[in-house]
Amino acid sequence: MRTSGQLRREDEIFSARKILGLKLLELPGERVLLVLRDGERWTECAALQERGGRWSELKRLHGPGQARALDAQVVEGDVWLAWELNGYWPIEVSRCRIRELLDPKQSPLALQPVGHAALSGEQALRAVLPVAHHWHVAGPLSPNEWLFSPRFVPGDAPGTMIVNTSDGQAMLISPSGLQEESSRFALPHAGTPQASTDASSGRMVAFLSREEGLDAPFWTLRRYHGRSGPHPGALMVVENDKPENLSESLGLGPVSGFQLLQERGESWLFTLRDSAAGTKVSALQRDVSGWRVRGTLDIHKAVQMLDVTHDRQRGWLLFLVVEAQEKSSIVCRSWMIP
Repeated sequence: MRTSGQLRREDEIFSARKILGLKLLELPGERVLLVLRDGERWTECAALQERGGRWSELKRLHGPGQARALDAQVVEGDVWLAWELNGYWPIEVSRCRIRELLDPKQSPLALQPVGHAALSGEQALRAVLPVAHHWHVAGPLSPNEWLFSPRFVPGDAPGTMIVNTSDGQAMLISPSGLQEESSRFALPHAGTPQASTDASSGRMVAFLSREEGLDAPFWTLRRYHGRSGPHPGALMVVENDKPENLSESLGLGPVSGFQLLQERGESWLFTLRDSAAGTKVSALQRDVSGWRVRGTLDIHKAVQMLDVTHDRQRGWLLFLVVEAQEKSSIVCRSWMIP
């Protein structure tokens, strides 16, 4: 089912010069959206809160000043945040109490350290970047230690993340270390991976498989002149070590971004695809017979990234980052899928 997704001016809930990342948190009785934005000199993190269907900035979080991406997860009474840095450490993990996050008086909110996350020595040996692509200015990390696109893995041990290595592999890391099975996990040519773990069905991984030469995330670093990215690719899902090309089997074609989530025990994927009018957002559901397309929205804007949650009254809520001439905006649109 295809639906027009015309965005209205009142759908805009936030704008900034450039938005680098966003993460929606469903907290007890509250819905909070974390936004990583590029500031005048440093990156900044803002927490937005929804009240009565309206969004407003709740506070700022005092995070690292040079983050390129972020993710977050709820761990008991805390919120853990993962920051992509690739400075002295590739990934930094910090935390705050949920009650502190929701307290409007504490702004900016200082975060407490959880630890740093990096590849083990054995994992780093498996990440091989051609010498011709090594940056000529020495840095605190060697190129095979760089990590990109950290995403927490729901259902796994707290702090477990799936990341991209500099040569485009997907690996697992954690600030507290990994079990042997998890440390051996690796998928080649797996761009911007996301994963979830279920006690009965095991780990599901979704990623974009791109052409060779376009699958190395280091091209987006400023030291490589910040080439635009990520590039579209084939949407792949791996379950029980069996890969499936959803771009091919469902006729999607190249996908530029996606969100994997679990809702009431079911797996969903929301995808972004370029179109002549802007962007197509498709909802894919996994049932007993496999993956199927449940609906498609035609958005008349170029959408850069998205996050998704489900609301009992309004259906799916899409948080879309769209770029205009000199700013990025986040718009929130509801979508009822029969």
